[in-house]
Amino acid sequence: MAWPALTAALAAAFPNMYAAVWVAIAVAANILYSSPPLRLKEHPPFDVLGGPASYLTAVFAGYALVGGGWPSPVLAAAGLLFFCGIDLAFKTLDIEADSRGGIRTSATLLGRGK
Repeated sequence: MAWPALTAALAAAFPNMYAAVWVAIAVAANILYSSPPLRLKEHPPFDVLGGPASYLTAVFAGYALVGGGWPSPVLAAAGLLFFCGIDLAFKTLDIEADSRGGIRTSATLLGRGK
């Protein structure tokens, strides 16, 4: 496919470039999270960034699609902390399985009590 055709297809799929940027960030971050050799899911504290990479980027893409543009830095920081906390809470459900498999995560390092 030629570059002009690819550009036209992207413009049709993402009429708002802010949303396209958030989708690109989400795709790249999820690839880095799961794919070897980097596999961020096995490198605390970066493993808790999977939540914001998946969910916060979707929220910001929706915000951009309704004409919001870029979110404020305070909103971005609050969303980052919120989704990191949610992701860490859900990682505690896998502590036993991750420990048996020898997988280091933020939850296995901190334990359920912290």
